[in-house]
Amino acid sequence: MKKVLVIPHQPYLEKLRIRLIEIAKALREHYKIYLFHWNVSENLIFRERLFCALKDILKIKKIYLREGIEIIEFPLLHRPYNLAVKFNSFWLNKFVDEEGLDTVINGSYYMFSIPPSRNFKYIYDLADLPVTAEKISFNKFVQDRVIQEIKKADVVTVASSGLADYVKNNYCCNNPIFIPNGADIERLRSVDPLKVEQIRQKYNLLGKWVIGYIGNMGEWVDIEITVEAFKKLKAKIPQSILLWVGAYTRVRNLVKKYSADDVIFTGGINAKEEIGLYFQLIDVGIIPHKPSLFQNLTFQIKLIEYTAARKIVISSPLAEAKILGFPNVFFADLNIEEWVNNLNKAYNTKWDSAWDNLVNAYDYKNIKEKFREVIEK
Repeated sequence: MKKVLVIPHQPYLEKLRIRLIEIAKALREHYKIYLFHWNVSENLIFRERLFCALKDILKIKKIYLREGIEIIEFPLLHRPYNLAVKFNSFWLNKFVDEEGLDTVINGSYYMFSIPPSRNFKYIYDLADLPVTAEKISFNKFVQDRVIQEIKKADVVTVASSGLADYVKNNYCCNNPIFIPNGADIERLRSVDPLKVEQIRQKYNLLGKWVIGYIGNMGEWVDIEITVEAFKKLKAKIPQSILLWVGAYTRVRNLVKKYSADDVIFTGGINAKEEIGLYFQLIDVGIIPHKPSLFQNLTFQIKLIEYTAARKIVISSPLAEAKILGFPNVFFADLNIEEWVNNLNKAYNTKWDSAWDNLVNAYDYKNIKEKFREVIEK
């Protein structure tokens, strides 16, 4: 059985679903999977980030089992960046040699430098656009690191078709392989209705029409326009509720401003245990993301998850979302009238059973096969 090391672009966090971590779980029946883990603060508080960095640099190498995957930890340096790359690469290469790995899938933009000469297959995976500008010194550093790793990789995989084109045009990579993000379709559809009902009771949602956003919130989410459109919609659909599900550390001021009996912010939830419940709880899913280069090149996994849960979706006109062409998705520019009209349209649209198979290709069972093809080729 081949040995495969997976380095995600973010470490394992209970409140998040990370692309390569989910892929690692799906691949474990075919390979001996090692998943690299390090510490990161879910908040932007300096002392918490410093504590994580200190914990990592003082680590000793250890391997332990979690969800059928061997988790590997070894000393990791967070700062200064150039020294960190050298330090982290020493420990990584030491582990690779000791374990005799066959493949390394690296999703980290800058933490490691894989040696140009090696005895294993190197797959470099880009989950998102690494940087959007080179003016900031850190962005320039990341950009240079990405270019170096792309040049050394045997295969480059990317999470969206738009990102594949961007990598071709900007990183001198002629053949990136597009492997989309996926979802656990069965988990999203097979939930306990009693638990869904309990959440409805918890937030006083019984008999309500629930408009839901599920995911982390930051400056990329237009909370203001969405809430103002919702307020106008209430005149037409008085039983409607706006439910925001996910961490909101970056937008605490907006949460404080807009929280109300009918505008509810839940905060972060346990993605592993609760995510399917919330996708079934809502009546319509929304993606009010502000268009940008980053957002247009991002594969919107929420769109797959909403659709897997058989929900009508309203989204900003993001390029990658439009490429999918799902008939249950209505696109609306970020202005109040368009969102009111499309929310009203969603309220009057019923799910068509012919749409049930729209997301089959994006089930992790199928996505993992694309990675297997790359590993075995």
